[in-house]
Amino acid sequence: MLPIAFENLFRSDHESSEQLSPPSGFAFSPQGHFVITDDFNHRIQIYDGDKQLGSFGEKGKGNGQFHYPKGIAIDKHGNIYVADSWNHRVQKFDPQGNHQQTFGSYGEGKGELNEPYDIMVENCGRILVVERYNHRLQWFSPEGNSLGWIGQRGTVLEEHLAY
Repeated sequence: MLPIAFENLFRSDHESSEQLSPPSGFAFSPQGHFVITDDFNHRIQIYDGDKQLGSFGEKGKGNGQFHYPKGIAIDKHGNIYVADSWNHRVQKFDPQGNHQQTFGSYGEGKGELNEPYDIMVENCGRILVVERYNHRLQWFSPEGNSLGWIGQRGTVLEEHLAY
């Protein structure tokens, strides 16, 4: 059960700058902060318990802007990686929310993404991105270069990753 103050964050209206509409992904920072993708508000929010520490981002296509952010991951250094779903890319931010890097663009080829939906960062720094419409998992180097993928469009009967 969440504390009452924390439950109020998950309301569906947009009346408060702290409310999430809806939360789509979350991760914990090395400091124990709760970092959440705020999907319809096109931003990232950071909490310590039920206290908002800050937020960053807005709707758009530029660096530091989002169009329906979904998955989020944090590496061992506290850097924040966001699956910027409708912009078909991944953005990396330092622990304070300053933009550091963007990689990926719309498409089906190597290094291209089609609605990245979730993300994780391995301890060695490789980044794994789940793509909704390419039906695959694609690995990237810490520099943002594609290292390959598994899966492709298909059906379950063809033993591909189907979505």
